[in-house]
Amino acid sequence: MGNKKWPMPYKKGSVFFQYQVKDFDRAKKFYSEILGFEITWDGGTEVGWASFALPAKGTQLGINLIRDGEHQQGSGTLTIDVEDLVVCKVLYSFLS
Repeated sequence: MGNKKWPMPYKKGSVFFQYQVKDFDRAKKFYSEILGFEITWDGGTEVGWASFALPAKGTQLGINLIRDGEHQQGSGTLTIDVEDLVVCKVLYSFLS
């Protein structure tokens, strides 16, 4: 990518990755203790959600505990908060 400017007008600090996990405590330990990501919010297994600050400034990782029967193989979500959705749709249409 080099010095190429990203064409979408996303909000700085708004890039968020989310992964579904079957073992919440194990995943939380992996991301916090093994990879060293700072836990920014932890709802525990009752809530089934924890957030981590990632090394790239303004990015976060969320883990979402899935219950029996909820898992979809290979599922994950990338969320980017944008300044203007209409502008993004126009830019996307030019790339398609």
